[in-house]
Amino acid sequence: VVRYLRNMGWLEPSFLTEHSYQIGSFVHMLIMSVGIFSSYNRLQRERNDALALADAEYKQREQQAQFLGLVSHELRTPLTIVSTAADNIVQQSKLDTLGKQRLEKIQRAAERMVKIIDGYLNTERLTGPRAKEEKQRIDVLPIARLSIKTAQEKQDHPIDLKLIGEGNYKLLGDALQVQVAIDNLLSNAQSHSEPDVPIELVLRADRDFITITVSNQGDPIAPVDLPHVFERFYRGRNAKNRPGSGLGLHLVQAVATMHNGHVLAENLPEGRCRFTLVLGRG
Repeated sequence: VVRYLRNMGWLEPSFLTEHSYQIGSFVHMLIMSVGIFSSYNRLQRERNDALALADAEYKQREQQAQFLGLVSHELRTPLTIVSTAADNIVQQSKLDTLGKQRLEKIQRAAERMVKIIDGYLNTERLTGPRAKEEKQRIDVLPIARLSIKTAQEKQDHPIDLKLIGEGNYKLLGDALQVQVAIDNLLSNAQSHSEPDVPIELVLRADRDFITITVSNQGDPIAPVDLPHVFERFYRGRNAKNRPGSGLGLHLVQAVATMHNGHVLAENLPEGRCRFTLVLGRG
């Protein structure tokens, strides 16, 4: 503009008007350089902060892994002692039928807890690169029946099993993971329903998926809790006065993800709640 006004004769010739173009270019480049260096420094600080955060998270995961390994070792030892002692009593003592059945329940419970410790206190089992390598062809039907038996041993609660579909309930997966997921769904249903009201477990076999549905009659899930029930350590309003850690449903979601599926919680009419676990056949 200054150069134009000088050429039109509206400004007197001077050093500023003669060199206005060069001065303007210099000021423009100076401002641009300051902006570029400022942006570079900001990005460098953000990068350093991100690296520091990633390093802190890595160290935290290492500490968690060490802690879980310690807990796994400390729990496995007394459980092994319990299982061995129960086995010795069964073999050596003259127990009646009912006594032997109770000891066998203790053995099964101890063995199951050891499997859970081996399988799920080790974080690599759910999140590590070897998780997919451990998958095998499994049948969900006997797993569901075993989960029902385990749930009824823990609490004498009627559980109805219904089968829908082609009758082939096999998929490529981890049997222990699937059993833990079903166990947690049944345990959750037992915690939120009356003891004499049946729980319904439905297995549905489709071409690409196995769907496991657990329904119970009880307290509905508060609408504000529905989006969060599968979050780690989250406990809804109707679970505040009940025992639990808030990890069971989170583990169900993790198992669903490991098997290329998903999980859904919903309220049904007449006070029923339904949890749907969908597992890919692999």
